[in-house]
Amino acid sequence: MKSGELMEAHLFYRLWLAIGLGPVNRRIRWLLDKYIFPEAIFEALQEGSLQGLSLNELNSLKNVTHRQIEHLYKSCIEKGIQIYSPDDEAFPISLSEIDDPPNLIFCYGNLEEIHIKPSIAIIGARDADDYAVSAAERISAELSAKGITIISGFARGIDSAAHRAALDSGGQTIAVLGCGISYDYPRNSRGLKERIAQNGIVISEYFPSSDPKPENFKIRNRIVSGLSDGILVIQAGERSGTLNTASHGLSQGKDIFVLTPHDIFDDGYKGSIGLLRDGAIPVYSSKDILNNLAEH
Repeated sequence: MKSGELMEAHLFYRLWLAIGLGPVNRRIRWLLDKYIFPEAIFEALQEGSLQGLSLNELNSLKNVTHRQIEHLYKSCIEKGIQIYSPDDEAFPISLSEIDDPPNLIFCYGNLEEIHIKPSIAIIGARDADDYAVSAAERISAELSAKGITIISGFARGIDSAAHRAALDSGGQTIAVLGCGISYDYPRNSRGLKERIAQNGIVISEYFPSSDPKPENFKIRNRIVSGLSDGILVIQAGERSGTLNTASHGLSQGKDIFVLTPHDIFDDGYKGSIGLLRDGAIPVYSSKDILNNLAEH
């Protein structure tokens, strides 16, 4: 979808489902598995034969108006946000292949002009220590210089450090948000978002103005891992959202890399140590990742 173009039929019905049931509702995937095309779901609703939804869900879909769909579409165009569904050629194949592919992705930047592969997700703690931040910056910069796309979750700490280092080295980076693209989160991060959109892409499956609910971040992690060829954990505590992303990566068959901790007794690295014990690939420099990618 490009600014000024008419909305394609398949996108219209995808937006209808997203407005009626919520953009990340797994019921949409269930319906598509059964009816194949979103248009078929709409027709079944009109005929009164749509099965498997509650009365509230059925009414919610019935109450979605053409005006609501057009308003969302036009609002995105005005903000420079493109919308893609799995029916679009530019939709990342790697996302189509995960267990729970997104119904839609909202993109700030030009998805059609960037290369996603080869790519590495660099993730870690929001309150990372200096060693972790420095390592994330150096490895991100070195990988970017070799043409590796850096993917992360746009949170403060390791994520932001990885994004900035990739941009500063002239590389390409992809940010996957746990809120809408127009929402200023983390606070005062609009400048970084603009920089990424100039040489990469900002992605969200949430409506542009959606606020960052805590559960959103675990949901978006499957996209961070799904887009990447491998995942580098810089710093993870015992209970960390970083481990959730690594878990998604493992289920998707991705290699998990872990920066070797500077202090094995530091509680901030308990999650990292656990991953290494479970067979993750230890990383001492960017060469460990580059060599692994070269073998695949």
